[in-house]
Order: sequence, then structure tokens, then C-alpha cells
Amino acid sequence: MARTQCPRLGLAFGAAVALGALAACSRPAPSPPAAARGDSPAADPRDVVVGRGGGSGTTAPGDASADAATEAVRDAATADATATAEAEAGPASSPNVSSPEEFERLATPLVCARAVRCGTIGRSQLDDCLLGEGESRLNLVWGFRDLLRIDEIAAAGRLAIDLSRTGECLDLLRSGGCHLEIADVPPGCLGGAERVYHVPSVSPGAPCTRWGECIDGYCSADGMCEGKCLARVPGGAECETTGSHGLCTESDFCQDHVCTPRRREGESCPGHWQACAPGLWCKGWVPENDDPEWRRPEQPGICSRPEGVGASCATDRSDDICRADLFCDWNAEPPACRERLGEDDECGWLDACADGLACVGLRLGGINRYGRRMGVATAGRCSPHLDAGDACVPEDFVTGCPGSMTCDKTTKTCRSTCHEGDPCDSSWCPPDRPEGEECEPEGCCGGLYCDPRTRVCTRQLEAGERCRPTRFGVDDEPCFLGTCDPRRRVCDPGCRE
Repeated sequence: MARTQCPRLGLAFGAAVALGALAACSRPAPSPPAAARGDSPAADPRDVVVGRGGGSGTTAPGDASADAATEAVRDAATADATATAEAEAGPASSPNVSSPEEFERLATPLVCARAVRCGTIGRSQLDDCLLGEGESRLNLVWGFRDLLRIDEIAAAGRLAIDLSRTGECLDLLRSGGCHLEIADVPPGCLGGAERVYHVPSVSPGAPCTRWGECIDGYCSADGMCEGKCLARVPGGAECETTGSHGLCTESDFCQDHVCTPRRREGESCPGHWQACAPGLWCKGWVPENDDPEWRRPEQPGICSRPEGVGASCATDRSDDICRADLFCDWNAEPPACRERLGEDDECGWLDACADGLACVGLRLGGINRYGRRMGVATAGRCSPHLDAGDACVPEDFVTGCPGSMTCDKTTKTCRSTCHEGDPCDSSWCPPDRPEGEECEPEGCCGGLYCDPRTRVCTRQLEAGERCRPTRFGVDDEPCFLGTCDPRRRVCDPGCRE
């Protein structure tokens, strides 16, 4: 049973993939890209992590270093792309840059080198990646900020510029591993539409379109509509766990509709996913069972740091509990935290291998008896990521093709998928498919849709643009964060007055 990239989110500076959500995901990544793990800060529902920094900038490295890095990465067909970029992109510790433009120029070759090393793209796609945002077709790397109108929002003064963490971000892009604790990642460095140098500048009560615009609050807007910034409610106040009103501050979580302080290390915790402070998990928590024959009360846990080498990691959680530099070996008896494996080592899980390697040949089947994971039918072997034209086995769960590629079932080689101009299927499963038949549609990356007339990935249309109505449940929606009005045949964002 082959699988390709699961949540095809166009994430700026890398695609964050939640490996723990594997059981609920129909198309998991063939090899985990650069992902930061841990409790995420408040996120805009329309993309990923939104954050802010503080302080002032200093002198930037020279332009020549960026030019040299670009040339070095282009020539990296037989050398490690990340090592090349590290050698050419400047000093080991980067000062903060002097402008957003300088950051983008320095970051681009590092982003692309990291994308190759972490299995997001293939080496043959480096030249395309180095074109950068707005020019490259690799939405899986560069996202779709143009559709989100981030530059317009910044020009309108709803996002301010703070360069104080740009040097830290450049260092992480240059030498950071592919698996990181989210606390170690400057907000906006590896994900999100807002960049690491963007900070909110809209006060509560003022108009907004995105959460990232609001100072110490969030935006009530839906889709591409306009709302207003709402302040988070203080500790002890009434709150909601869903909806656009009554969200708690970052130091609290909503328990029984009351904002309650998140627990610190060593403190007792309930099973709520935000009960513990960022970077901690609720160890030992057991949920209540109200089955009359197996009745069991809830058992609280203790807020604890991620587990080290040798610790048991079998839980009912949807995410892993090992340190970011380790992996949970779900093929072991019982599952335990282990150091990542080297080239040619046998592997039994998606993220088992060290940076630059994938667990090629891994096949999953059934349910793991220790927790909410699929079972291992056939172990794989840690091997370098493949590239376009390389031979692969479509039936493998991990084919070795990068996240930007799929193992073609006809040619049995890796080829580009999900990007503009790539062949595609509707993201919907055919309504008339036989019962029990697997559905593995080849969809498109974020900001794109599969045009039913051409069956190639095509840029989604913006509000007010002319569109052709599609069949709900059969064809992809051509409009970005909206729908095609069947009467007027224009994209309608569905904003309420």
C-alpha cells in the first residue's frame, strides 16, 4: 500500500508533518521533512504557526555570501547540499540582517539545501527551488503567501518588522536538524505565512484579516474576510475551546470553560492537550472509561519533559513523547525511544532514520497493539532519499521518493507531484468506487487545485475572479478560501456583512 505526502500544506521554509497523526492521515509523508515538534503556539486556522520576536537588528552578512551560497547549492548534485550551503553562506553564527530583503536573499539557498537534506524535495529540483518565493513552483517549500496577501497586509501596517531573530533563524536553516523541538525554533522560521521578521501591529478592536496581525490576541475573521482583533481572556475568566471568542492567553488553557494555568514540570495534569506548559507532556494520564463492564476513573498524570533513550514511548497519544533528536521505535517489543539509525540499518518506523535518510521499503499493516499506530508488516532499510527518475516500489509505504514526488505506479520511478503543472486527481475519492477499494488520489499542494478539464495542478483563483462551478464531493474547489458562485460564476469568499 503506497503512500505519498499527507498534509500537502505549502509551508514557507519547510513542511511540518505530524507523524503521530498517521492513523488518521490517508497520505503520510514518505520521509519526514524538517518538522518542529511540541505544543504549538496559537495558530491561525488557515495555515500554521504565527509568532513574534523582539529587539533590534544589527549588521547583515555581505551580499556576496548569498550569491556564493546559491552557486554552491546549484553545484551540489554529488555533494551534501546542506554542508555546501553552510560552507558558503557566511559565518557559523549569523548576525541579524538589516532588512527583510536581505534575509530572503540569504535564506533562500539555505532553505533549499535544507529541503533536500530533509527529504522535502529532490536534488534535481534545486534550481527550481532557488528561484525563490513567487518564482519557484515548489509550493511545498515556499507556500502561497501571494494568495494570503501577506505583502499587502504588511504594506497596510498590520504587520510590523522586527529583525531581532533573523540571525538565529539563518543559523537554524544552515545547521539545524530535521527534527526539532518547537521551543528551539524562532516563530515563523520554519513555518507559517508570516515570516520570522513579522510581528503583529493591530490592537484589540481594530480591523484584521489574520491572527498574526493581532497584538496579544486573535482575529475573528473567517477565510479572506475582515474581522476584528479580540483580546485573549485572562485567567479565571470564561472561555471557549472552539469558536472565535473567549480564547485563553498562552499561559492558560480552557478547562471546563474556565481559563486555567497550564501546569509546570512535576505538577499533576489532566488529559487536555494544553494542560502542561510548552515542551512538556502529561505522563501517566489515563482517560476515564465509562463502559459498564470496564469502568475506570480518570487517572491524572505528571507534567514531564520528553523521554530519553530507552524510555517506554507506547501511549494512546497521537504524537510521540521522545526527545526530538530521538524516535519512538514502534517496531520494538515494547516500543522505546532510540537514537536515529544510520545508513543501511534496518528500520521499522517512518522517522527512524538519521537526517538525509528514509526508511525505504517500510510497509505497514494492521494496528500496533501498544498504541494508536499502524503495525509494521515489513521493515525497511535506512537509505538516502531518492530523486526524479530513480527506481522505486509503489507498493511500499515509504518509497524513498522526496515529499515533493510520488512513486509512479506505471513507470515505478519517482516523479514530481502536487505542484503547478503536475498531473493530478481530484482530492475526493470517487463516489462510485467499489466498497473496500482503496482510494489514493494524487492531489495538489496548498494554493492549487486539480482542474477537472486538464487534470493538472492549477493555481487557485482569488475572490472576484471568474470561475467554473465544480461538483461538490467530486471535483476540487477552484477558489482559494471561498467557493465558485454557480449563478455569477465568480469566486465568493462568503464574507458576512
